[in-house]
Amino acid sequence: MLDKLELKELRRRLFYHLDGIAMCGVVPVLNESGMLYQVFSSGGDVDELAAGYRANSGYLNVALRMLASQGLLEAVRSEDKVHYRTSVGPEANEWFMYSRAYSAATAWYKFAEGLWNRPFEEFDSEAIVALDILIDVINEIPDNGILSRIKYHLEGALVAPWIVNIGMLGETSWIWPIQVFDGLHKDGPRLESEEVEVFY
Repeated sequence: MLDKLELKELRRRLFYHLDGIAMCGVVPVLNESGMLYQVFSSGGDVDELAAGYRANSGYLNVALRMLASQGLLEAVRSEDKVHYRTSVGPEANEWFMYSRAYSAATAWYKFAEGLWNRPFEEFDSEAIVALDILIDVINEIPDNGILSRIKYHLEGALVAPWIVNIGMLGETSWIWPIQVFDGLHKDGPRLESEEVEVFY
């Protein structure tokens, strides 16, 4: 049975996993457009960025607020404008250096879409390759500081289909994916199958 400190740590990890489901859909898009580089290098006003990159200012504001909620950006409000800039300290820039890792999760999402409705479906070869690449990326990222959070985000993307299925159906009999991602953290607390059922 897990003690209170272990449960607290697992809950913290779970919330980072949930954050990752959203982050992995947003960060690669911002990266591919070049907008993420601009925001982290010189900051930017939401409306000006939206005009420059032909983006919807409302959706863009939500995306940048998501990064701010992770402590990566700061939002400065003045009158009717919102200006985003990199948070003070080295962590935000360190995160940016590894931000392209999120694209491996996006590639996996293409195959993971709808899997929560087909939990026992076998993967084709392309899905297995995408899954293996994502696991490799997770294992290659250093497990310290802000980079640990990237690992948690990517783990959230990895198991997203099964987390959704557990939430929708309360189904835990096929628990292998959660055991896989729990095994990625060699030094963290491990879950037995019955504890996974209780925790999730």
